[in-house]
Amino acid sequence: MQWVIGAVLVLLVAMLLGFSLLAYAMYALLGVMVISRLLADRWSLHLSARREVNREKANIGQTVAVVVTLKNKHWLPIPWLLVEDLLSKRALIHRPPSLEVVGRRLQLVSFRGEARKTLTYQLKCIRRGYFQIGPMIVETGDV
Repeated sequence: MQWVIGAVLVLLVAMLLGFSLLAYAMYALLGVMVISRLLADRWSLHLSARREVNREKANIGQTVAVVVTLKNKHWLPIPWLLVEDLLSKRALIHRPPSLEVVGRRLQLVSFRGEARKTLTYQLKCIRRGYFQIGPMIVETGDV
């Protein structure tokens, strides 16, 4: 928001002082900022995620396979998406941790329009306990 206010102030100063090239540059900058924000809002509305695990209960030493499927339901491509499937702090703070993550549960991906991405990782159970998988955090923004 500070960028928009700054660009509007520079535009007003340029118009008052008659700097037409600077005014034109600020018009172009403001246009790019508005279009970029509208596109980011649009593509984030048409995104869905689904998590599947191969088992809900596991013994010590067993692994749980986690498959996260992301789907872009719109024709607009998504240039960047930061996806993180969270685990409870209690599962990771011990030495060794209660759950060992094999693979990546934090990834940066990009999508074509109407595309699907699959992210996979495994959790190796090292200690007893109940550990929640998720929620999933997905971040995106303008280019």
